[in-house]
Amino acid sequence: ALETNRENRPFLDKIYRELAVFYANSDQDSLALLHYNKSIQATANIPQLNALNYEDLAGYYFDDNQYATAGAYYDSVLTNLPENTKKFRNVKKKRDNLEDVINYEKVVQYTDSVITLYEMPDSERRTYFENFIAELKEKEEAARRKEEARVTAGFAAFAETKGGKENKGKFYFYNITSLGYGKNDFINKWGERTLEDDWRWSNKNRIRTSEATGETDLLSDAQGGEELSDDQKYSVDFYISKIPDQIQVIDSLRKERNFANYQLGLIYKEKFKENRLAAEKLEKVLANNPEKRLILPSKYNLYKIYDEAKSPLATAMKERILTEHPDSRYAMILLNPQAVLTEATDSPEARYVQLYEKFKNQEFLQVITGAEHQINQFAGDPVVPKFEMLKANAIGRLQGFEDFKEALNYVALNYPNNPEGKKAQQMIAEQLPKLENNEFTKPGVSRREQNWKVVFPFKRANNEAALKLKKKLEKSIEDLRYKNVVSRDIYNLEDQFVVVHGFASRDFALGYVELLKNNKDYRIDLFNFVILSANYKVIQVHKNLDTYKDKMLTPKP
Repeated sequence: ALETNRENRPFLDKIYRELAVFYANSDQDSLALLHYNKSIQATANIPQLNALNYEDLAGYYFDDNQYATAGAYYDSVLTNLPENTKKFRNVKKKRDNLEDVINYEKVVQYTDSVITLYEMPDSERRTYFENFIAELKEKEEAARRKEEARVTAGFAAFAETKGGKENKGKFYFYNITSLGYGKNDFINKWGERTLEDDWRWSNKNRIRTSEATGETDLLSDAQGGEELSDDQKYSVDFYISKIPDQIQVIDSLRKERNFANYQLGLIYKEKFKENRLAAEKLEKVLANNPEKRLILPSKYNLYKIYDEAKSPLATAMKERILTEHPDSRYAMILLNPQAVLTEATDSPEARYVQLYEKFKNQEFLQVITGAEHQINQFAGDPVVPKFEMLKANAIGRLQGFEDFKEALNYVALNYPNNPEGKKAQQMIAEQLPKLENNEFTKPGVSRREQNWKVVFPFKRANNEAALKLKKKLEKSIEDLRYKNVVSRDIYNLEDQFVVVHGFASRDFALGYVELLKNNKDYRIDLFNFVILSANYKVIQVHKNLDTYKDKMLTPKP
């Protein structure tokens, strides 16, 4: 065979790959996987060949519905491809499509492991870790013997060569033999690494087996990824001490697991059309005491899966929904399938659009209460994060910075893999720091800040008078041929402003106020104040108008 011919040793990586492709095309999967891995191990830092092998493995695991493992291999493909190439972009797109699956599967795997260990009787738990440690020692001993045999055989063979005799007794870096084995030892430990900064980081060139398979690594998880001492590594008590024992923590992990399984059920059903996997995930949700918001949508999605498969389980699930949730939207759809046809006007998406129109009209309280209603009504629907984000923005506009920050954090923490959750996280990182300052700017600091407004405060209950003033101010701007803009801005639950924007200086703003008061066509003598645009933004963001009045409007003695 080609691979056993000594003369072919320099070409083993390519030979193993060709054999792997042959076995894959012959549906001999186990032999194909074996030879792909042999090719990877034999590859002498040839990124192109590494990329081909990893991509074939990624494709195999993707087709086998092992999406987390496929994602890990796609990561390895990317580390072996030059960026800014079409190939890199295509592979990255495939990898990005698996992002949510990988993240949620990691959550399920971690929470499942911790909960299982927590629920074990103490004696069973100790036995589990004793077996784990014994297996760990066996693996380490086998690896030590294998390395010892390899080095011994290598030295014995090399000692008889001319190179071995010539290099005897030389300093390490001048001894070709030692240097060669040092290089091999480095590769075995670190993998192939290019010469660059931060070469130790494992995401540079290759992945370890655990990264590719997704198996939980107790040794790294137990210490947050840090290297363990031998005392820790071989101690049953050490591992047991890392298992949480507070019921609140375990309950939180159970909620995380249920939510992740629910999301995976939807992803497998809608995105990958893998109904078997979707059903497994949704059935696990219902079997593990889920939160109320997950129960009905899990049942309905299971009904749809069963119905599509013509399973008798569909009838039973339909009856459960109609009996246990008779007033729900899902029950209405099951009783009247034609109701689905009304989605154009009554779907979650249509209701979101209606609420967004209210947001644009500054009906923030209606948006908050309406969003809460829709979140409960459509619990589990993919549109829920959109309602949550809209609600957070309405809270910010009505209640101010601190409440906005809390609402954004809620969206970011509860929907980390949805576009809205990612957007919330981005806003927390980039926008909130810019809005956090609640200090007022003193006039005259810079020309850039010389943009003034005239503000007329009104109570929300006095909306008719506010709108009447707005029209009169707009007419004055038109009559005077000014370019200023007039708006009605909501301040909080009780107060609103009618604002004239765009004065180049405080004096211009005060002059306009004086004109309104004295001109017989307007005769507007309502309470008002002039304010820098920067300070107006602060009072709207932080809802600190009273502080502004005390600091900036009250004459100092």
